[in-house]
Amino acid sequence: MISENQSGFIKERLIIENILLTQEIVQSIKSKNKGGNVVIKLDMAKAYDRMSWQFLSAVLKRIGFSQEVIDLFMGTIDNVWYSIIINGNRNGFFTSSQRLKQVDPLSPSLFIIGAEVLTRLLNNLMHSDHFLPFSMSNRGPIISHLSYADDIVIFTSGNSKSVKMIMKQIHMYERSSGQRMNKKKCFFLTGPSRINKIRDSTGFLIESFLLNTLVVPFTLVKNEMSTLRRCFPRLLED
Repeated sequence: MISENQSGFIKERLIIENILLTQEIVQSIKSKNKGGNVVIKLDMAKAYDRMSWQFLSAVLKRIGFSQEVIDLFMGTIDNVWYSIIINGNRNGFFTSSQRLKQVDPLSPSLFIIGAEVLTRLLNNLMHSDHFLPFSMSNRGPIISHLSYADDIVIFTSGNSKSVKMIMKQIHMYERSSGQRMNKKKCFFLTGPSRINKIRDSTGFLIESFLLNTLVVPFTLVKNEMSTLRRCFPRLLED
């Protein structure tokens, strides 16, 4: 039920695979395309804390889970009370109205099920006659984006209409899920002549144009580096 764009928290999928695939795609950013090519890195602010319970329940139902199973899932997150301990004494109780618990082993799976909505919104753009995708090699499929749990890298042309269509899908997901982009950590890569145009359309920051020295594009999520070190220790030393 989770699209291949997502590599986080899925059995037999490795985050490093999407990292390396992203690096490969980014090398084509200078290829000719209408409006040029653009790569956008999204970062969701406090992703677990903003996940709407109502949204998640609706997504589970739409995917096909029975109401009994949905009730079991929701019971683990919406029937939890918290108390503050001050100077060793417990003071009152309160409950939250949204969020997934960080230490709950079920939370990663629930999160990517909710995030699948954004994945499908972005993938649907590939079927639109008005959307112009990133210029990629003819030897493989055209990829709209890749996800690493709550971090997303989007590939598109710099065509104004295409960029606006992407932003529309992102805002639609924000309104329905409760998620919010952290614009201070969202940025893009493109050619120098298109920087102002893309900045105005997205409101994101421009990342340094250093394609030839990218080991992991955009310095993708720092904690992924530990995975790289375990898998390729000699490569990183070189």
